[in-house]
Amino acid sequence: MIYILTNTTTVLQTNVRPQESQFGDPSVKAQLNLTLKRKLTPQSFQDQQRYLNSSAIAAYVSLNKLDQRQRFRAGINLTTQHDDSFNFSQGSSSSGLGYALALFESWWRVVLKKPGKFAFPIFATGEILTSGHVLPISHICEKIDSVCVYVEENQDQFTQFSICYPIQNDNEITQEQRKKIADLGGSLVTETRLQNLIGELLGDNYDGDPLGRWAPFKGLSSFDYEDSIRFFGRSKDVNRLYEDLKQNQGLLIVSGASGTGKSSLIKAGLIPKLERVSNQFNWAYTTPSKVSENIGLLGFLLEELNKAWQLEIKGLSIAELILTITNSPTKAIEKISALVDDNTPPCLIYFDQFEEVFSQADESIVITLKALNDLANQLKPLDIVLAIRNEYLGRLLDNQALSSPVISNVASQLELDDWQAIIHEQSAFSGITFEHDGEGGDLDKVIMDEAYKTPYALPMVEFLLEQLYLKATLENPNATELQYQHYKELGGLTGAIAYRATQVLKDNQASEKLTAQFFDTFVGLNGEFLPYAKHVDINKLEADAAQVFKLAQQFIDANLIVSTNNNGDHTTIKLVHDSLFANWNELKQWVAKNNDYLEWRYSVDGQFIRWCTGQKNNYLIKDNRILKEGWRYFKNGIISDNRLAKYLKLSRRHKTNVRFSFSFTFLVLPILIGSIYYWDHNRVKSYYFANIGEKWSVPFGIYELNEERKEHLGKYYRLDYQGGVLKKLSYQNSLGILIKNKEKDNAALWEYKYTADGKLLSVYIKTDTRKLKRIDKYLFEKNQSNVFIGKSYGYENIFNMLDKLQNFKADTKLKLEISGISQYKYFYNKEGFISKKYYLNAFGKRVEVPERAWFGEEYTYTERGKVSTQSFLAINNQPLKSSVPAVIKYEQDEKGFNIKKVNIFESDSYIEIRKYDKWGNNTETIQTNILGELIGNDDKPARTVFEYDSLGNNIQRSTYGVKGSPIKNTNGYARMVIKYDKNGRASQLEQYIHDIKSKNNTINSWKNIDTIMFFYDESGHIKKITNGSEHEQSIRDNYLVIKFKYDSSGNLIEQRIPGKSDLFLSESGNHAYVKYKYNYLGFIIEQAAYTAAGKPALFDDYYHKLEFYYDEVDLNSGRAYFGVNGEPVANKGGVWKSSYDYDEYNRLKSISHYYPNKKLKALLKNDQSGNQTEALYYDEKGKKLSKS
Repeated sequence: MIYILTNTTTVLQTNVRPQESQFGDPSVKAQLNLTLKRKLTPQSFQDQQRYLNSSAIAAYVSLNKLDQRQRFRAGINLTTQHDDSFNFSQGSSSSGLGYALALFESWWRVVLKKPGKFAFPIFATGEILTSGHVLPISHICEKIDSVCVYVEENQDQFTQFSICYPIQNDNEITQEQRKKIADLGGSLVTETRLQNLIGELLGDNYDGDPLGRWAPFKGLSSFDYEDSIRFFGRSKDVNRLYEDLKQNQGLLIVSGASGTGKSSLIKAGLIPKLERVSNQFNWAYTTPSKVSENIGLLGFLLEELNKAWQLEIKGLSIAELILTITNSPTKAIEKISALVDDNTPPCLIYFDQFEEVFSQADESIVITLKALNDLANQLKPLDIVLAIRNEYLGRLLDNQALSSPVISNVASQLELDDWQAIIHEQSAFSGITFEHDGEGGDLDKVIMDEAYKTPYALPMVEFLLEQLYLKATLENPNATELQYQHYKELGGLTGAIAYRATQVLKDNQASEKLTAQFFDTFVGLNGEFLPYAKHVDINKLEADAAQVFKLAQQFIDANLIVSTNNNGDHTTIKLVHDSLFANWNELKQWVAKNNDYLEWRYSVDGQFIRWCTGQKNNYLIKDNRILKEGWRYFKNGIISDNRLAKYLKLSRRHKTNVRFSFSFTFLVLPILIGSIYYWDHNRVKSYYFANIGEKWSVPFGIYELNEERKEHLGKYYRLDYQGGVLKKLSYQNSLGILIKNKEKDNAALWEYKYTADGKLLSVYIKTDTRKLKRIDKYLFEKNQSNVFIGKSYGYENIFNMLDKLQNFKADTKLKLEISGISQYKYFYNKEGFISKKYYLNAFGKRVEVPERAWFGEEYTYTERGKVSTQSFLAINNQPLKSSVPAVIKYEQDEKGFNIKKVNIFESDSYIEIRKYDKWGNNTETIQTNILGELIGNDDKPARTVFEYDSLGNNIQRSTYGVKGSPIKNTNGYARMVIKYDKNGRASQLEQYIHDIKSKNNTINSWKNIDTIMFFYDESGHIKKITNGSEHEQSIRDNYLVIKFKYDSSGNLIEQRIPGKSDLFLSESGNHAYVKYKYNYLGFIIEQAAYTAAGKPALFDDYYHKLEFYYDEVDLNSGRAYFGVNGEPVANKGGVWKSSYDYDEYNRLKSISHYYPNKKLKALLKNDQSGNQTEALYYDEKGKKLSKS
């Protein structure tokens, strides 16, 4: 029997009656008996019902996870010894512990029918939290006295008893009271957690958690089903998933970026909601890596359906069904359908982390997907949910096995009220509070604000809260307040995970070599060429790499490595979360440093896995380059996998044996012949061509050039082959110097790498100064490939500075070339030419080319592999109907140069005709209409005439109108004369207009309007630009010089503008030079102005520093302005910070403005065309204000 001690002297006896759960009930529910309404005041009854609710949850969380899958309901009544009237004093929360014990015992014995019971009567007092924490109460001495009186009055009922109360109240009890309790046969039991107390009372019979390890925060672990009662802040997402599932006839795909809480939403949100609306609901979940290879995903599903629907009892063999569904899904479904009717209980099968199927060697994924889709469509009581990361969604849909799947995307950005619930309510559930800093700020509000501004913050928030709690309890085991000091030590929101991981390395004094081996073991590249957490067999790791295993154990203890599968002897582990790749500096640096190795590892993994399975020589590495590269990694100690090392050694030995056998068999002459062949086969051979085509995205040459043609053609391609495989493509001038190719993204050098089976793997794209521009990665599947466009490594083209020179301005704002396109999808025809091209965003969805309005292109080719037609496609793959041409037709000469280009619009067409000299230099371009009549305007002159020197350098360019007279182009000149340095780089540009009236600075009616001179360093970077020769410095008032400085990566880091006396000038007179900073991708993240003495200065009179921010797909997500002391300042529009939000097609959806002196946010919403549709205003708490 459980007795409750109140703040009055009354002792209350509890009477609990378990009840059957009703339709729609939550996991746990308890209600006070209605007769108590007559005995208690309305306020007291309301208070006690609230305390009872918390107690019921505390009792529920004290059960084990299996028992928590049931729903529990009970009514509770309170009586006195003589049925006297009673009441509670106001706010009497001390009844909570008694309620919790009474409910737990009833559910334990009556509902669950578990062995064991509370041996003696219990008198309980203490406030209890939903987590089971017991908090101190008041009047403990008076309550002890009331127990003594009660026991003395009823001595025949009490030979032994216990008084349970909070440990914090223990020192208040007097020695006299302790002696009296002992004399009466009682014992005093102090506790901090309900779970501890139940463990003491039930002993070994308690199968919950006697140590009370239900931690307040989940950290990087997802919320499970039993966590549903403390799963806060996601109700909107849960309701949306529920509606999507109910309206969907078939399979539901839940997509979202890593860290958006997909697993938690389904396990702790959707499944409990489904269970509340169905009394016979069955469910099961797994991940592909946890499923036995013997049965596969379909076998798992069938076994779970057998548990839910008792298929074997009804005559079906599950083993036979598994075989049948693989070979003939329709027959298997027909057999199951025959046993399904309207009374069959609903069942949900949830496959979490479904992207794992793409890293497995199983090639039957299409069959599996189609079968899952058919099962969900044809079996009405069955729902199937797949959760998959956004970046894999395109690959999933590309299989075309799913018919019109419903996709529910989990947003990465939560609203302020969601963060309020996640952070504040989750903490309050366990009685955790946040420190107040004394300046009007609470730590929880600081975390909320940081989370709201940080993309994909959810896992970081959970981990931060967990680490703050751990730090607090290390200092004081009973601590319940999270502190600012610990928040700062952890590095705030984004630094917490990385801080913990770095600390583990430091605590274990991990050497650089051991750290590298650890990363090599746990990190790989996925199909999108992004780093991912590999699944590692812990038993093999222990056997093969003892030191790495030992370090991994420390990461497991720190909750940074988790188990992903535990089937007897086969246990796999992995890094806990992908946010480590974004925030852990040691890991980021290792990935960046070893990217080549990771690519090499990816290129051999297919062969290596097959070799591990069969140990056959035909799976050894045959490619000499790949073998040499791997051997170098092995010798440098990068490879830690002993099996991979053995694979390399065997491959090398096999290669040597083959050569030796060949030599031994054919003796001396064949040795000589073989050596010559081997040397010739492996040396680099260079070929020169006027043009190129592409097969399977690898270039080939068109019209080979001899030495004479190379000497006179100003631009051509060089192709370098080794072993018959293209290794490098370069675009160069007649002197062999790299030059930019405007038709190929202004790059000049392309380096090609391949997989072990010869498919294109990656292209390293570089500038004319050999600076890495980006790396494109290729993933081939049959006649298609996905090209993952590398992040641009670079700064603004220096030639964009020309306008600034001409206008005598020192404006250093860089143009941010932003595009939502991060992938291309190529479709190849049977010859290997690209027949169709789609533009995709980071999530694999088709997007529009910025400012072009098309979503894709379609091509046809000539026999030589040059494009003959190019069609521009709308989202529906139909020809585009807009201001851009729907189709362009090309004609080429024998050298592959375009001699005719027909631009076909919906209602009109125009033709561009090009003429060439005998070497292939373009000498004239003519614009005509379809009738052959000259057409033109300032944008497109009717004729452009080019002149060349003997080296093929374009030394003059002139533009003419329809009537043959010189005409200005859009840059404001009609003729440009170009001079070159010894390397063939443009060193001087002279711009002229045709002026027959003016005599000043005029030769043959051509008047010079500007001269721009370029000076280069040894690497080819422009180090200085002037708008005239140096001797003009003293005579020209508008003479200007811009000097540039670069870092070792070729990034522009400083721009100075010295005047006539080499003093520094600026537009505003406040700053002398500007410095730039970049992130690891080469994106500019900061520009700041300084005085000549190097002190912070104002730029344009209002800010010192401008910072740029980027989202997960490297779109510009915002910018902010700061003053010389680091304080927020407003730009000319009064805004301190702007944040940009994009839709799923990466089109700008909304802009949020923040103001430096007002706690105010403005949200500007746009339509798909970028037009503003709405302006909303919010205060600092996210409350919407009136527009005024």
